[in-house]
Amino acid sequence: MDVGNRPRFLLLLALLPIFLGGLYLSSRLTLADHFYRAHPPTRALALAPWNTSYRLRDASPDDLRSIVEHNPAASFRSGPWIALALSEEAAGDAAAAEKHFLHAVTLDATFAPRWALINFYLRQERKADFWKWSADGVRLFEGDLTGVYRLAIAEGGAGQAWIRLQPKRPAALRQFLNLTLTLSDLPPSGAAAALAGHGRDSDRAQLLSYCERALKVGQVDAAVLVWNAMASRGLHPLGRLDPIRGPILSNGAFRHRPSGAGFDWRLPAASAGSIHLSARGLAIELSGRQEDRVVLLRQILPVCSAVRYRLSAKVIPGNGAVLEGLYWRIGPQASPRLSKSQAPWEFVPLPPGQATVLELVAERESGRPRPEGSLAIEQVDIRPLQ
Repeated sequence: MDVGNRPRFLLLLALLPIFLGGLYLSSRLTLADHFYRAHPPTRALALAPWNTSYRLRDASPDDLRSIVEHNPAASFRSGPWIALALSEEAAGDAAAAEKHFLHAVTLDATFAPRWALINFYLRQERKADFWKWSADGVRLFEGDLTGVYRLAIAEGGAGQAWIRLQPKRPAALRQFLNLTLTLSDLPPSGAAAALAGHGRDSDRAQLLSYCERALKVGQVDAAVLVWNAMASRGLHPLGRLDPIRGPILSNGAFRHRPSGAGFDWRLPAASAGSIHLSARGLAIELSGRQEDRVVLLRQILPVCSAVRYRLSAKVIPGNGAVLEGLYWRIGPQASPRLSKSQAPWEFVPLPPGQATVLELVAERESGRPRPEGSLAIEQVDIRPLQ
């Protein structure tokens, strides 16, 4: 052997037992874990007798009590105490189980012991303690809270869960709103508004989904609350709405392409022709082959039933356009035909429980051709009459 390589060889020779020992220990622990998962813990304990977690499985209350009393390492971990508490509960000693669950919470700042305690109080039908510790978990834990929310909603419904748990952090609010959108007809408006107040661009779709759901079930006030919170946060560019003082109409100057969501314009009659933004507002090109009556534009209005409103609009027909059958409509109320008058039009909201929806209608007049040609809507404005 070359004399210069001899020190390196001796070093490798000295490290070989350490390497082999590490390989043996790693293989032994891997095999022990396999036996623990696939068989009773006896074989796993034979390979790794120091691992108290193996001893916890299938252990009796006396065995578990012995572990936490005589094993210092185990007594300062929450896992053995949770296992002991579950064993005591199964044996019918709820008082001892609660004591051990609470002790586990003092040892561990993570969510696991709190989750075990929450489930214990739910099984014991101790509702006040269930809500107390559920709220504590929501306040402290920054991970996945779906399990807590599901239990809370199953116990008291989405509204009660929101009132009792009161999640504050944006991540916790997102999880709550996402779950309640999936489980309930309409999540609590306070949850959606709270998220909107802390929201970011990635929350826009979820919050608009809430507004759509609220409008679908007739909860216009809830939709306004969230819509305005989004506007204040800059999550949409259309501004706040006020049913009493105004404005109550969004995107009246058509500075933004209608999104079809929330309180923005909807374009239900794309087949009637071409509808697009232009330098003059919203440009509509009617083919003349549309149905005898089509709705070109639609917007849900947040109104106050005790207030009368006035609509004013500037609609400019193109050269040669046949627009005799165009008018604004809200329920059974219709404005004069725009070809005859574009004077301001007054209307009253529909009765409570019915959505007040503004529509621009193109209708074929008796004995006349269908509306055809181009028009531009430069401005639509609605103001309350004081």
